[in-house]
Amino acid sequence: MGRIRAVPSWTGGLFPAEMIRRVGAFAFIPLGCSQIPQAMDGGDHFFAWQVIAGDFEAFKQARRDKLGDGALMHAEAISLEL
Repeated sequence: MGRIRAVPSWTGGLFPAEMIRRVGAFAFIPLGCSQIPQAMDGGDHFFAWQVIAGDFEAFKQARRDKLGDGALMHAEAISLEL
């Protein structure tokens, strides 16, 4: 799989939606994303906001497997205990 390139005209969550589409069959609601890169951890990153429905731990594992550690990385900071 090739790299995902940010295109400034992708707005309203389309860029993060494309990333999640590559991860697998998870239901999601895109809420939006930043168009301006933020310097963090030695690189430029884009923020994305979305709701993931389903098995979140499975989503995090699929994200790691398909996209690597640099994409949607703050998903790892979220844990759910019911």
